[in-house]
Amino acid sequence: MVQFPTDAGAEAGRWAPTGSGLGHHVPKGAAAASADGPDVGHFTVEVTSCNVKRIDMKIYNIGKPRCQTVLKVDGQSATTKLLPGLDPIFDETFTFTVPNKNNVSDVKFSGIFYMDEAPNTKQIGDEQFFLMDKFYIGKPTYKALIVPGGKVELMVTCLDFGKAEEEVDDTSFMDSMDAAEEGGMCMDSDEDED
Repeated sequence: MVQFPTDAGAEAGRWAPTGSGLGHHVPKGAAAASADGPDVGHFTVEVTSCNVKRIDMKIYNIGKPRCQTVLKVDGQSATTKLLPGLDPIFDETFTFTVPNKNNVSDVKFSGIFYMDEAPNTKQIGDEQFFLMDKFYIGKPTYKALIVPGGKVELMVTCLDFGKAEEEVDDTSFMDSMDAAEEGGMCMDSDEDED
């Protein structure tokens, strides 16, 4: 959601994009409820960058080093810009929906990497699939498309579904064992050796 001010500087509302270039206005004070229904879930994918400097362009018959990524989610798709170079910075964010945020195990989320200049773009590597039920709600998770000669870096954030992050209080480094009770090793001074 993007908040925007009035001419006087006060908040007028929010713009709620759908990921397809469309969206809807949410007036100030109104709930940002989804027009999609109560069970529809939303997540974002930020395509940050790629680095394929180790690819052999002759083997893949690539004329010009141009990179592009296509993301697919159950019939929805988003395509990054076709950028020059072997290590471009995409910095593009896309929003997708899932039909039932309470059961995302059947959702097909994948990415495909392409290279070369249009209209000769070629798929490089295989289409890679990601499991949607492994993400945490509200926590950006790093993922990568592994392609020949490098990778494409992604950050996936589930907005209203996912596993709850478990807070782990790891104080195990402070545990000590009592030699008499636990059967552990006792670290005594040399004076006790009689």
